[in-house]
Amino acid sequence: MKQQELISAFSEIARARRSVRGFLAEPIPRDVLNEIFELAQTAPSNCNVQPWAVHVASADLCKDLKARLVAGARSDRLHMAWIPLVVRMQFSS
Repeated sequence: MKQQELISAFSEIARARRSVRGFLAEPIPRDVLNEIFELAQTAPSNCNVQPWAVHVASADLCKDLKARLVAGARSDRLHMAWIPLVVRMQFSS
């Protein structure tokens, strides 16, 4: 692929990305999540350090976390509201 074609392809991908702040109520099947996370592991990172950890939280955990964060923010003690409520997903190669 020529340099201009690479730039064009990347530009198309970069311009098509978007942030999503609204979510559907239906859960995503585990096999779909696993495939997404496996693909995401191939994303480049600075010096290949891959400084991320993947966390998945169900609706109940999200509601509980939201309630704790709101309560913490209202009490000026937000740091006390952050309680780990997520499940860490790990993948073997």
